[in-house]
Amino acid sequence: MILADERLLTYDELASAFGLTRRSARQFVGRKGWSRSKGSDGRARVHVPVDALYGGRPGIADTPAGTALAERVERLERELATALRERDEARVRATDLGIRAAQAKAMCEVLEARLGVAEARREGSFWSRIFRFAPA
Repeated sequence: MILADERLLTYDELASAFGLTRRSARQFVGRKGWSRSKGSDGRARVHVPVDALYGGRPGIADTPAGTALAERVERLERELATALRERDEARVRATDLGIRAAQAKAMCEVLEARLGVAEARREGSFWSRIFRFAPA
C-alpha cells in the first residue's frame, strides 16, 4: 500500500534522484529500511518518503564525510554572514567619511574666501592705494 507521503521509484529513478549508482541506491534503500514492492512490469519499486526526496540529499549527514561537509557549510555560512556585516559597516563608514570630506572641503572654501576678504582689507582698496601714493 502506498502512503500519501511516499513515492514509488525504481532503483534507476532513485539513483538518478540522489546522484548515486544503481548498486549504491540498493544499499542506500537497505540502510534506510524503506519497503520494496514489485511493479506490474516486474521491476522492483521502492517506497521513498516524499520528505526524503524534496528535503535535499538524504542520508548524507549519516556519513562522516557528510557530517564534515555539513560542518564546513555551517562554518562558511557564518563566515559569509560576518563578511557581509563587515561590508555593510564599511559602506556606512565610507559614506560617513565622504560626508565629512565634503564638509571639510566646504569649510576650506569658506576659510579661503574669508582670507581673501581679510587680505583685501589689509591691503586696502585699489583707489585708496592710488591716492595714498599719488605725488603731492
